[in-house]
Amino acid sequence: EKQAEQLRKLAQAVHHERCLAELAELFKVPDAKVDLGRAALLVALFDNEELDVDAYRQEIDRLARLVAAKTPKDARWRVKMETLNTYLFKERGFHGSHSEYYSRSNSYLNEVMDDREGLPITLSVLYIEIARRLKLKVVGVPLPGHFVVRHEPADEPAQLVDVFDGKLMSREQDQKSVV
Repeated sequence: EKQAEQLRKLAQAVHHERCLAELAELFKVPDAKVDLGRAALLVALFDNEELDVDAYRQEIDRLARLVAAKTPKDARWRVKMETLNTYLFKERGFHGSHSEYYSRSNSYLNEVMDDREGLPITLSVLYIEIARRLKLKVVGVPLPGHFVVRHEPADEPAQLVDVFDGKLMSREQDQKSVV
């Protein structure tokens, strides 16, 4: 029994070292080029050795293709954003967790994708990665006590999106959040 326990601990240590090495490798590129989806899935892999990271990355690709298919070919950014928001929040039902906010599953991207429920930062990672595949410049924005995303179009003012509630934030909300 002692030997078996030692082997389990050793296997877990090797697994964690492998995850750390993969994360370290991932962050050798400039910040703007980091694959946030892969990074979030590698974090989930720490606690779930059976997680198929590539399968979930393919699911992110698939979600982006579905949004793209619903968008006219020459659509401007506003139509792409509306389509993305409608698809994720209304059609697919992604939302913030209100009843079990502190559950670990809300922090793991794979479980958020499965349950369609999560923390603001995990939902933001998914949103950013889908937007990136749609050629939309979306970044994460930490606010006091909350996390949202910001779309930064080249030709108009930026727009904040509260991914927890699946809503665009108004200019008044934008200004109150920044203050």
